Amino acid sequence: MRPTTIIYFERLMFATLAMGIGQTTFAWNDLVAIAGSPLAVVLNQLFTIGLMIALTLLVSRGGSRIVMWICIGMFALGLPLLFVLAAQGLLLGSKLILVGQAVGQFVAFSLLFTTSAKRWMDSKRNRNNKPGLVAE
Repeated sequence: MRPTTIIYFERLMFATLAMGIGQTTFAWNDLVAIAGSPLAVVLNQLFTIGLMIALTLLVSRGGSRIVMWICIGMFALGLPLLFVLAAQGLLLGSKLILVGQAVGQFVAFSLLFTTSAKRWMDSKRNRNNKPGLVAE
C-alpha cells in the first residue's frame, strides 16, 4: 500500500500538469506564433505531458529513485527561467500559473523526502532486487 505522501505527490504532479494545460490554453496564440503552427504546439504539449505522466507514475507507482532525481533535476533546471521572468516583470496574467506550478512541484518533490515515502521506496527497491537474481 502506498503511503499518503506518495499519493499526494502523484496528485500534486497531475494538478500541476492540469495547470500547464490551462497555461497553454491562455497563451495559445502566443505559442502558435512562436512555434509557427498549431500542430507543433500540440505535438510539443502531447510529448511533454506524456513524458511527465510517465515519469510521475514511475515514481509514484514504481518507486524509482532514479526517475525521482531526474524529475527533480528537470525542475531545478526550469527554476532559473521563472526567476528571470519575475526579475523582468513578465509574470503577469496567465504566466502567474507558472508560479503555482513551481510551488506545487516543490511541495510534491518535498513529499518524496518524508520518512514514509523513503521507507516505501526502499521496500519497492528491495522487492525488485531479490536474492539469487544476477543482473548482467
